[in-house]
Amino acid sequence: MKEVNGGLLREMQQEGFPVPKAVMKVAVTAINKSVRKRTDVDIDLLRPVDFVELCYAPALFVAANNDRYVSREQSDELASKYAGPSKVLRVEGEHYDPRDPSAYTQAVDFLYNALHPKMP
Repeated sequence: MKEVNGGLLREMQQEGFPVPKAVMKVAVTAINKSVRKRTDVDIDLLRPVDFVELCYAPALFVAANNDRYVSREQSDELASKYAGPSKVLRVEGEHYDPRDPSAYTQAVDFLYNALHPKMP
């Protein structure tokens, strides 16, 4: 999560909001304190990749080719360490862009196949 917060602040810089490093540090610290206060969780210690090996429900990791928040490597690592059925579905666009209808079809197909495995 530390990388996500840092990435969001770097994104602001790239979009023309020059944020000094000291201000970025203060902002990240404020975000961390806010999360800790509300959830009693230290987000510096929160790394989903450390827990996916305990997850068994089918998981489809939809990864946008131009995602500025979740890297291609993060999606691949999560899927490779996932304990249950998983797949990475690469889609065009950015993180919050609408998806092509074929992405929804592939998602439904993945879930159907994961819930109805073919017997040998």
